[in-house]
Amino acid sequence: MRVDGTEAGRYLSGAVVLVTGAGGSIGAELCRQIALLQPRQLLLLGHGENSIYHILLELRERFPRLDVQPLIADVRDGERILAMLPGCLAEYRYAEDAWVIGSRWGLAAFADG
Repeated sequence: MRVDGTEAGRYLSGAVVLVTGAGGSIGAELCRQIALLQPRQLLLLGHGENSIYHILLELRERFPRLDVQPLIADVRDGERILAMLPGCLAEYRYAEDAWVIGSRWGLAAFADG
């Protein structure tokens, strides 16, 4: 799997990117490739603390200037997700500023509210 750096870079460079399933093999690979595109912030969402911790350490070592934040939750727990996101995305008011990328969901713009 490869993320098209030219096309995706236009959207993800300088944006806040939330990757669901970030601790899994596909999600972790998405995180590695997205980190190369220099997002403003990369949010790693997953329910397994160990797997999120491992990809967090790898990304912080490989991309020391990248703002990488772990979020531990199950995507099926909508109440918890909605409670977490305002704190993470408080300063981003437009869909162009933040993206949700899921290893199972595909790519969708995150709209505030």
